[in-house]
Amino acid sequence: MPHALSAQVLSYHVIPAGALNSKQLQNQAYITALQGESLAIKKRSSGSVRITAAANLYYIPGAPCYRANVIVPDIRAGNSIIHVIDAVLVPPSYRGCCGAQTHM
Repeated sequence: MPHALSAQVLSYHVIPAGALNSKQLQNQAYITALQGESLAIKKRSSGSVRITAAANLYYIPGAPCYRANVIVPDIRAGNSIIHVIDAVLVPPSYRGCCGAQTHM
């Protein structure tokens, strides 16, 4: 993975606007990642949390690069909160990665 893409992917996993724990999430929230693109965070009826590209316009065949499930929530780290997810999210602007195709 080229360095510039690595930096974009890593910063797509950082939310700069304050810590949000899973108990604060109602049903759905839209947030902007440090990388600049939006994410949708949805709390499902089971209580599990899923993160997707906010527009959800991309389908990645064979690779879950457009969505992730929170598998360990609310790890306190100084003035931050870490949520462990089960996939690496790729920003929609890099839809050529992972074989992504525009979903029609």
